[in-house]
Amino acid sequence: MNLKTSLGLFVGVLAAGVATAGDLVLSAYWQDHMVLQRGKPITVWGKDAAGRTVTIAFAGQTATAVPGADGVWETTFAEAFALSAAPQTLTVSDSAGESLELRDVLVGDVFLAAGQSNMDRTLSYKVSFQEPQGVKDFCRDDDGIRFIRIARSAEQSRIGEEQLFDLPSIKAVDDTIKYYGDGHDWAAAKGDDRNYVSSVALNFARYIRDANAARGQDVPIGIIHASSGGTAIRQWLSADVLKANGYKLEPSDGWYWNSMMAPILRAKFRAVLWYQGCSDAMMQPDEYKGLMDVLVKDRRDRWGEN
Repeated sequence: MNLKTSLGLFVGVLAAGVATAGDLVLSAYWQDHMVLQRGKPITVWGKDAAGRTVTIAFAGQTATAVPGADGVWETTFAEAFALSAAPQTLTVSDSAGESLELRDVLVGDVFLAAGQSNMDRTLSYKVSFQEPQGVKDFCRDDDGIRFIRIARSAEQSRIGEEQLFDLPSIKAVDDTIKYYGDGHDWAAAKGDDRNYVSSVALNFARYIRDANAARGQDVPIGIIHASSGGTAIRQWLSADVLKANGYKLEPSDGWYWNSMMAPILRAKFRAVLWYQGCSDAMMQPDEYKGLMDVLVKDRRDRWGEN
């Protein structure tokens, strides 16, 4: 799958990459080649004309939803899905006869990889950022490792403006910021696509895949890559959480929470990989530890402790 360039926004709401059939759409998080988290009831979300009945079917289960006045719908399957390395199709249809299909969907373990430039760095970016050949060889092509890269976006994000429905639009960026955040649709970590996912996250996924294989298990691994170079920990926390913990708000607080974390609040994953701190190097250790404790508790409160 190729890197997407900017397609713009449709009436200011639907970001590039959204699966759509007329009025019926899925959030851009939902695409071909994705991995769903096993062992957790999965929530699906999208938009449609108000009042229609939307039905989602996957792996022998169905779930239904009715869009509200704003058109947004979401629904959660009653039971968690079992591990499956075999590609399956997820279908979405509505009472007006519109339908969508997502193909090549796997069920395994999904990890959120977030932070700043050390998490953002890929296997290959120009000569000065090349990983050693041994690392590239270790991170060999693997259809069982899938990833989505959320586009770096805080330009339009301000305190309190959480982008709750959809991901930032995947857009063309110039070379001065390309290293810090091209977006990429769900894809297998193989061929050229490997160069759009975090090297740290890819190495982690490779170790997990190999460890499971040694136990005779074929467990697909999904990576939600959401990082941006040069960012501070407070930018990854919501303004409400910072205020609730006694922090006086600063202008950039919550920027990357609003644009890169809030859109995936409904997503299910197993754990968070967090690699950040350089931009807060002048902070006192106790102050950073306090913010880190807030971040960990917030992630567990929102997505569950695993």
